[in-house]
Parts: sequence; C-alpha cells; structure tokens
Amino acid sequence: MSLNHFKFFCAHRVPFVLALGAMLCACAPQEEIQITRVWLRAAPPSRDTTAAYMQIENTTFLDNALIAAETSAADIVELHAMTGKDEVMRMRPVKEIALPKQDTVIMEPGGYHLMLFGLQRPLQEGDVIYFTLFFKNQTTKIVKAEILKEAPPLSRLPGTAFETDG
Repeated sequence: MSLNHFKFFCAHRVPFVLALGAMLCACAPQEEIQITRVWLRAAPPSRDTTAAYMQIENTTFLDNALIAAETSAADIVELHAMTGKDEVMRMRPVKEIALPKQDTVIMEPGGYHLMLFGLQRPLQEGDVIYFTLFFKNQTTKIVKAEILKEAPPLSRLPGTAFETDG
C-alpha cells in the first residue's frame, strides 16, 4: 500500500469504522437497572403485613418503571406510595413506580415501598427473603432483602441483584 493510498484510507475509512464501533458499543448490553440497599421491616408475629425498601438506579437513556413484584414470603406484594395532604399521610397502591432515565429512585419509609400482605411466616431480624421485580421494559430482577427492625444507615446494605431472562 502506497503512502497516498494509506492517507486516503485513513481519511475516509477510519472515521467510519470508529463511528460504527461507537454505535456498536452503545448497543452493547449493560446493567440497565441497579438495585441496592434492599431491606424489609421486621414485623411482630401477630402481624401479617410489612414493607420493603430499596434504591433503584436506571443507568440507561430510556425511561423505565417498576410495574410489579412478588415473593414466596407473602401472598400479595403491591407497589405503594405515601402521600401527604393537610398534614395527613396516606398510603395508596400505585400502578407503577417511574424510573426516569439516568436517575435513582429511593424507596424508603414515608415514600415509595413494596407492601407485603399475607406473610407466610413471621419475619425476624436477620432473616433474608428474595423478591422478583418486574419492569416495564420486560426485564426482571431477583433481589435479596435482609429483614431489619429499623432503617439501616446509608453505608449499610450494598444489595445484590441477579438479572434473569425476561
């Protein structure tokens, strides 16, 4: 290859190859949803309800939403939000929890949470249960939640999520 041919190749083909490579990298699979700080509030043996909390980060450039959750530890899991009006807090079910692109949603006491009804057994501090979370983009994740008596400090509970086919 002569020097002129090499210059022509570099001037015309290399930018195309670099652009193509950048597009392919952008399409490569990535960890779209990162879930951390997953925990469940311990409930007295006389209660068959409790709430679960977590932090969900949407790292993509597309909006998403948490649309459902399930666990073998409870008969029913609902998505809930706390809302305040006239200094009165109310808990209500929601159809989904929006996960805006490039943003983090913190599910915590007084805000969004998973509400568990019909616990299969008393949940004691230190126990662990698993949830399957379902997202609007048709992905699912299985997350491990530790049972705690009170909200953990922010430095605790790094969380673990396992991506599944979906």
